Amino acid sequence: MKFRATFSSVGVQWLERFVPVFDKLGKELSVLLTPNTLHLVQDAVASGGLELHADLLKDEVFDEYKIASNNADKIAFALEPATLHRVLRGLIGSEATHVEVKLIKRTVAPGKALPFLNFSSKGVVDITQDVPLAGPLTKREVARLGRKAARQAGAARGRLPRRGPGQG
Repeated sequence: MKFRATFSSVGVQWLERFVPVFDKLGKELSVLLTPNTLHLVQDAVASGGLELHADLLKDEVFDEYKIASNNADKIAFALEPATLHRVLRGLIGSEATHVEVKLIKRTVAPGKALPFLNFSSKGVVDITQDVPLAGPLTKREVARLGRKAARQAGAARGRLPRRGPGQG
């Protein structure tokens, strides 16, 4: 399983707009990476009754995007939105001009390696930060998240007004 991407010039700002909402409502955020989309999902249990969902096309967030897995090139993991929000604010505050993110395993104790989402940036100050992950999620959990994301995207499309140009 491999994931590496470079944020676009506005990619960090896009994520920084969505993540605080997830942070305020729950302690766990599920992230599903597919070949074309980044799904942020917070289920009703994690948020105290609300199910939250945001989809971003990879081209809106990333300039470069490489993903590979044995699960149809889909990777899912859970993380604390507060930690991700802190990293995103730090990247914006440091005026990062180039931000790379990748999935890594870091040895935390002899014989024990854990997954992290590693952010490294270049800007006024070069910074490297890790966000600890719960996961990666199993194939069954990835499939469940994929179904949930597809269901939510379909429901959102059904609620959009169907107006033509100039019909206000």
